[in-house]
Amino acid sequence: MRRSVEDGDHISAPPGRGKPVRRRRRVFADEFKVAVLERIERAERGQVRAILAEEGLNSSTVAAWRAAHSQGLLGAGAVRRGRPNRAPVRPEVN
Repeated sequence: MRRSVEDGDHISAPPGRGKPVRRRRRVFADEFKVAVLERIERAERGQVRAILAEEGLNSSTVAAWRAAHSQGLLGAGAVRRGRPNRAPVRPEVN
């Protein structure tokens, strides 16, 4: 029996098992992003690649995080993107 094989953003299903399952996109908390950026800043020459491999990240992702951090978009006080949470609807009491 063949096992499923990881293929980019899709995981191929074994033959006769239906269509492939799409993997969910990873989402990282701002605290994690800042912590990784700090680790990379403290790292000695040649250790950055090991940190990226350990965390399962690529350099372009970290470059985008650096740009966001330098613009103040990561961490405390960062402006959140997207729609704001809806205020809960309270029934009126007469």
